[in-house]
Amino acid sequence: LDSLLDHVVAASELPESTVTRAQTVVLDSIGAICGGLSLPENRGLRDAAAQADEATVIGRTERTTVEWATLVHGTAGTAT
Repeated sequence: LDSLLDHVVAASELPESTVTRAQTVVLDSIGAICGGLSLPENRGLRDAAAQADEATVIGRTERTTVEWATLVHGTAGTAT
């Protein structure tokens, strides 16, 4: 997670308050996705994701396409 946050806010010239806010937004988004994935309709979408070796859906060991992972995470992140 620290590596992800470092990537998101890699520009060291940003003010500390901006970096802190960006980290909060990333963590909040991941939390919303995790919460949304527990809803039945999102579990169904997650389970329907095509098999591929491009991307991971949070909470799954199987990999899927980037498009499916984006759809699953985007839907789950706005469902709560």
